[in-house]
Amino acid sequence: MKEMWHGDLSKKNRKLFNTRVVGKNNLILPSTFSQDACYACPSNRERNAISAGNFERHILNTHPPFHSLEAPPEHTIVIEAEIRSTKSKQRNVTFDNVLRHRIITTCGNDNVKYRTKHVDPALCLYVWAYLICTVGNEFLKEKVPRGNGTLCRLVSMKIIDDATSHTHKKYYGRKVVTVCAKDVEWIECEYVIKTEPMVWLEREINELTQKILSATKRARKKPHKKISRIDMQLSSLCRTRRFKLEPQNYQVVVSMKPHNHATTKLQFTCQMTQFPININDATTGHKLQGMSKDVIIITSWPRGGLFRNW
Repeated sequence: MKEMWHGDLSKKNRKLFNTRVVGKNNLILPSTFSQDACYACPSNRERNAISAGNFERHILNTHPPFHSLEAPPEHTIVIEAEIRSTKSKQRNVTFDNVLRHRIITTCGNDNVKYRTKHVDPALCLYVWAYLICTVGNEFLKEKVPRGNGTLCRLVSMKIIDDATSHTHKKYYGRKVVTVCAKDVEWIECEYVIKTEPMVWLEREINELTQKILSATKRARKKPHKKISRIDMQLSSLCRTRRFKLEPQNYQVVVSMKPHNHATTKLQFTCQMTQFPININDATTGHKLQGMSKDVIIITSWPRGGLFRNW
């Protein structure tokens, strides 16, 4: 991260910010955070890059080599969009499997848009992955309301029986389970933001856990039972905040390079079936408005000051 300067900040605040620059003052990022932490990015392109880097590390740490006889773990899956041609005049491309493959393997949600929303042609998911919904307001009156910008985490999914696209492919040299969106019946998500009762129960569990660490062996039995009881209450509350999403059909505009050495991008429309979510390992600045976070990791900073809309 670069040091920052901005005319609207006081000298004291500038000095404070610059003491938190990774790579200076012996400051490095810890490997884990016990607090609520997130990446803050100026653009969707940078957000996609962070998500891709996180997914690559996850795959390299948990998946077998592609040519291994070992089966890939079931906690991770890539949901690939079903992509079809359209009769739109904007198409102007030969739509075949080569183009479909290039869209899925080289395009992020920054390259594919449905009106003002971004659609990811290859959702790289794992259990408890952070997600952000891109659904419309028609779901705000559901039993568990959700709308555009709802933050959630992946719980589970239902793949249809005998799905022909359910296979594994090579990602980062490793064997990874993949499936086409048309063969996934639904995905189940859970709200990220906790209610006050949930926060209170988690705090009580933490306090009891600390007591157990300092208690004698005989005295640990009662707190253990209480933790189990509270954990059941917490799980019950969490289940009431879960909802299911189904794949949606979009007519999207794709902007992409036809090959790696191209100097200009193609822009065309096509039909795409995909789930109305995006990975939310990192969040753009305007989506963080109104939130409280313990730790913010700002991945880049302009030399002249703040980013637009920050």
